[in-house]
Amino acid sequence: MGYNGGVHKKLWIYVVVLGYNIFCNFNSRINNKQYINLKMKTYQEVKNKTPSESLYIEVIKKAFADAFAVGAGTDPNQALSESQAKSWFSLSNKDFKLICEHAGTEAEYILKLYHNMQYNYNSGKITKEEVKFGISRLDLKI
Repeated sequence: MGYNGGVHKKLWIYVVVLGYNIFCNFNSRINNKQYINLKMKTYQEVKNKTPSESLYIEVIKKAFADAFAVGAGTDPNQALSESQAKSWFSLSNKDFKLICEHAGTEAEYILKLYHNMQYNYNSGKITKEEVKFGISRLDLKI
């Protein structure tokens, strides 16, 4: 076929950069004798959290769970908990900012995570189960 027996192959590269998954898809011509299995991973340096930071991260996760009514079951006070949790996520809330600081993160970053999750949930892009899964792994993003 003019290219020294080359074949048209599609390569998928999975790159993890700073904790985010980026999928790159590109076409490449490779020789029949070559077999390319390309999988690159770059990880951010993992900072071990102190027990105190881990405790405050759990407080943030609980607020997420309350705001999205995850795992509440038939709690009669769920509407109140949900309302309070939603209003807790505010840069004007000193308690919110203090908890974020003690968790070793920025309040703006947590607020961005909350708004992104809220937008994706409200627009139907993610289900309640996916919200629950995301909240359970929130400590990996903080």
